[in-house]
Amino acid sequence: MIKSVIEKVVQRRNPSFRLDPGISGFMLISFAWSVFRNQLRGYKLMFRGRLPKGIMLGRNVSMRFISRMQWGAYFKVGDDVELSALGSKGIQIGNRVGIGACSKVIVSTTLNNIGDHITI
Repeated sequence: MIKSVIEKVVQRRNPSFRLDPGISGFMLISFAWSVFRNQLRGYKLMFRGRLPKGIMLGRNVSMRFISRMQWGAYFKVGDDVELSALGSKGIQIGNRVGIGACSKVIVSTTLNNIGDHITI
């Protein structure tokens, strides 16, 4: 039953969408719970004065020099990701971008000769 409800909702945006027959209801609930937790982690950015705009953060995400980061809507960051925007323009990330687990996006590693920027 839950599968048919999800299919109907998604088909409003993508009429050809079909869930794979191997996906169980428990798998869907588990996936939904994971997405919900990641969105809650994204809301902690509001405490740093940043608007989340649909950001989803995985576990153990490190964001340094966040004041020099810009991201679009629906930005997804996997588990154990490090983002460091130490640079003259920092990091700019567009809409609907995902950074996979165990990744590092680092503009500069030294304080005496900082880099310019990274745009994704």
